[in-house]
Amino acid sequence: MTDEPMTDAQWHCLHSFLSTCPDIRVGQEEHCRLFVEAARWMARSGTTGRRWPPAYGKWNSVYRRLARGCARGVWP
Repeated sequence: MTDEPMTDAQWHCLHSFLSTCPDIRVGQEEHCRLFVEAARWMARSGTTGRRWPPAYGKWNSVYRRLARGCARGVWP
């Protein structure tokens, strides 16, 4: 995984997939994309809390949403 954000083509494919998953809340597309980018950053860096970039919002909100998706099998 690179440090680059997803391309629009990559996001379109992922968004199309996520929209078909009954166990995941997609909501507004721009918020969902920000969540996915934040989750990717969290996975790459292994960092939470104080080192969290403010642009991604509250780290705990992203973590909880990611954990719920993992528990439902959306993010294996």
